[in-house]
Amino acid sequence: MERQHEQQRTEARLLGWTLAAPALAVGPGADIGRDLALTDGGAGLDLAVVNGTDAFLQDLSIAFTTGRGTDVLNVAFGFDGLTAIAEEHDRILQWERIRIATIQLLRNDPRVTEVLEVELDGDSVVARARTVRATVKTIAGTTVEVTIGKVGIDA
Repeated sequence: MERQHEQQRTEARLLGWTLAAPALAVGPGADIGRDLALTDGGAGLDLAVVNGTDAFLQDLSIAFTTGRGTDVLNVAFGFDGLTAIAEEHDRILQWERIRIATIQLLRNDPRVTEVLEVELDGDSVVARARTVRATVKTIAGTTVEVTIGKVGIDA
């Protein structure tokens, strides 16, 4: 039990913490933005916090839903998959560019030590939207699976 708590503290220290910002979903799979979450702090409401793997996954979720170059404070931040969809006419090359954009985003996160796998489900020729999944190794020594969700024209 104590070993598990120590591992959680180490993970929280290495992967960081952030304010909880759950997705605002208006329908199944419709992520239209984020809002800060509140929690009962005993003496009133307080901002909710996530840490460790939860903070890491939330940060990646925000990165994957932000277009690369659209954050004026960090133009290197974000996912370049939309560019691949807009510019690439060959479906197979489009999916390969989305896969590469996924790897680039993951490699730019300082908490990722290694991108182990990136896979896109479905047929690369027929599918107009595919679910992207990645497996990464973090600086905490943990292996984390990230599901980006549907990417593509019909996403």
